[in-house]
Amino acid sequence: MGKENQPMIGFFYRRERLANDLSLSQATSQITTAATLSRFERGQTQIAASTFFKLMAVLPNTLESLQQSYFTLYDDTFQQKMAYAASLEDKTEQNHYLLTLLAHQQAKFSQTGLIYYQLNAFNLIVRFNIPGILTATEIAGPVLKYLKGIDHFGLYELDLLTTMVQVLPDESVTVLVQRSLLDMPRIYQDRLRDRYLWRIINNALEAVIEHQDFVIADRLMAFASRLHIPNDDIEAQVCQYFHQLQIDYHYGDHTTAQKRAAELFAGLELIGLPFYAHFFETRWHKLLVREGSEQ
Repeated sequence: MGKENQPMIGFFYRRERLANDLSLSQATSQITTAATLSRFERGQTQIAASTFFKLMAVLPNTLESLQQSYFTLYDDTFQQKMAYAASLEDKTEQNHYLLTLLAHQQAKFSQTGLIYYQLNAFNLIVRFNIPGILTATEIAGPVLKYLKGIDHFGLYELDLLTTMVQVLPDESVTVLVQRSLLDMPRIYQDRLRDRYLWRIINNALEAVIEHQDFVIADRLMAFASRLHIPNDDIEAQVCQYFHQLQIDYHYGDHTTAQKRAAELFAGLELIGLPFYAHFFETRWHKLLVREGSEQ
């Protein structure tokens, strides 16, 4: 294995091992020693490629998921650049960075014709709500054409769909969510794919509820009810609970839904999550306005 990549690979392995609650001894059973793995993770020694692949096989993730996790360690990936843009608090600086990144993706698409650059540009426009570039319809057409031609939704497609459910037609969203569920490998848990899936479902629910399409919302909730939310994915659990309250309110259970929504907002404030409390309160107010319950 290349010496220059050793510290990064070791750091990556340690991060994934800890994320899967594996001790050094559990990861190295009949492969190598715990002391050797510890030194490898700190970049103090090298190990044979054959040993490394055996260690990777211990992790309960698909190769695709592990590859994605490894790539995101590098600052020059598109995903890292989007994460950096989201972290910028100065809006002027953020807008400049986003427009520069968008122009780069569009230029790459013009130069190469590779659809991934076009899809990356769409992802930026929708995720950060960049105005005056393209309409939702202009984006939805090429995205649907691309997704319909894909036999297996990889992590790239799941990430794209997480954003695009906001602009795709509601009926198409239902079909794509169902495809994502059917396409999920169920041999073992894959944390990254599970998280993407729950973000897709919750973003889709948010979009169709905003469109007041509660028939589709019921259908999506039926899909979601058959799935297990990972215990450590608190965001998915809270979002699902909140969407169910919105649906209950729409179908006439005003008093109970209103009471539970108020308890949710207060609870989020109490445990030190004011951002989420404000986020859900704002969406609850919009629901009440749409339902004609509040002016």
